[in-house]
Amino acid sequence: MDQQDLLFQSFRLKEKNRNTADTLYFAKLAGYTLGEKLLYLRLWAAYYKKPKMIAWLQNTEQLDVSDLNNTYVKAMVDRLEKDKSPKGWIGYPSGFESICKSLDALNAKPLDCNIKSIIAIAEGLSPEVKSKMEYYFKAPTVSRYSNVENGIIAQQMPNDNAFRINWASYVVEILDLESDVPVPNGTIGRIIITDLYNLATPMIRYDTGDIGAFVNDENSTDNIPKLESIQGRKMDALYKTNGDMLNPFTMHAYVYDFPEIKQLQFIQHKEKKYEIKVNTNVMFEGESLLIENFKNDIGTDAHVDIQYVDEIPSLKSGKRKISVNLYKQ
Repeated sequence: MDQQDLLFQSFRLKEKNRNTADTLYFAKLAGYTLGEKLLYLRLWAAYYKKPKMIAWLQNTEQLDVSDLNNTYVKAMVDRLEKDKSPKGWIGYPSGFESICKSLDALNAKPLDCNIKSIIAIAEGLSPEVKSKMEYYFKAPTVSRYSNVENGIIAQQMPNDNAFRINWASYVVEILDLESDVPVPNGTIGRIIITDLYNLATPMIRYDTGDIGAFVNDENSTDNIPKLESIQGRKMDALYKTNGDMLNPFTMHAYVYDFPEIKQLQFIQHKEKKYEIKVNTNVMFEGESLLIENFKNDIGTDAHVDIQYVDEIPSLKSGKRKISVNLYKQ
């Protein structure tokens, strides 16, 4: 190995150590203590799944989002209540949503599972899912914003909906959706980051593809900027009939407004043409109300079609999009 390769490996090791330190720091802020059992809910494809011995040594229980149903959730909860050791949750919000809907169906009460922390990753955490998780598992639930290319960029703190930015590892900017111009606090724009520790592959003013906004609080005594919202991928955002962007958490609320619906997906085909995919195994009598509510949010002059499906396919990652924009791709 020549000197250049050694230097490259040294940079990679430094970056890896930094990411590990960030993970431990932000986990602690969320209430998780290293050594506690970690319930990790995601799609455990063969590439990601850890050998049983490694998972046991790391005190990690690998829970697969593809297994979630009422029977599985009941068995899982019974097992967790018998285990009195302190635990932390980390996983996809869509998986947490499925668990909560199963617990709703089972008429469950708040559980004694000794959960100390809940961290939602990879997807937006809606207020409804956050509230439900805190109700059932009696632990603060926070959302973490990270990506594969870099690491943990920001995270909510318990009892605070704003995201604390990982300024020690990244410089974060919010730029206009169509130009490289900074936007005022409170205005949605593209999330741009500069990685301070990736020396092997420098990432300077990297466009994450995500959209969000800085906190707009003129009365705050804390001059350190925070992210007010992170609204997912720009390519998945829906636009109202007047051209404004629709907050994606609006669509998440429909999941609990219509409990008979198992899955929902909203698709924008044209400027004013939308489609709602509905997966339900019962007679759905709220179709007109769903369309009316959606039109009130997206625009009363919208053309909205309903399509009933047996399943809304998930991505290879196990995540399932609640919105798809075919109009502005």
